[in-house]
Amino acid sequence: MKFEDYLNYIFLFQDVIKEGNLKFEIKNLFCIVVDNKTILINILDIKNLKKIVNLLSILQEERNKKKDIDIVEKLKEFRELLKYLNNIGKKFKDNKKKLIFLYKNRELFILGEGGGIFIKYAKINKFALLSFIKEFLEK
Repeated sequence: MKFEDYLNYIFLFQDVIKEGNLKFEIKNLFCIVVDNKTILINILDIKNLKKIVNLLSILQEERNKKKDIDIVEKLKEFRELLKYLNNIGKKFKDNKKKLIFLYKNRELFILGEGGGIFIKYAKINKFALLSFIKEFLEK
């Protein structure tokens, strides 16, 4: 099942919340707040989050195999990431919902909100997102 397939379940869960919100927090790691219109994810400590992600996936092994990727390839991957976020943002917009992703209380992107010319369903702070990705990928 792809992430997009899970979105319908997320939207149904949000519809159950009539007022107030549900907050899930692991101190000094991340915080998720869900209400009937918005999901807010705030990453507080990228190093510990990275350890958890590495334990739960084999991404680390794949990344180690691709040691030298040229700048053109990195730009293509970043462009694909932006397209992917825009597609997910469209689903949020169609359901009148928003997903706000923060890193250390700094906005990285908002899905489901109008963006620019090419990215219509996501408002993305590209510099903050690139800095987050760079920090996440550092060893």
